[in-house]
Amino acid sequence: MRNAPAVQFEEMKKSGGFILKFKSQIYPYGMEDLVADIWKLMRLPVTIWDRFPEKFEKLIQRFHKSNL
Repeated sequence: MRNAPAVQFEEMKKSGGFILKFKSQIYPYGMEDLVADIWKLMRLPVTIWDRFPEKFEKLIQRFHKSNL
């Protein structure tokens, strides 16, 4: 997620949820033109990923296993 209101973070924590906050909005390959337009027009932090980083994958798996 990116830039959720604080109240939403608190509700997720109360519910035992897992929060993974990103600095940039992430788009898949094929969206290069959109990402370029977003950057040019609004200067928002955007990026394109071809795959979800392994370190984040491991964090999510660890959280999931600890809550089974």
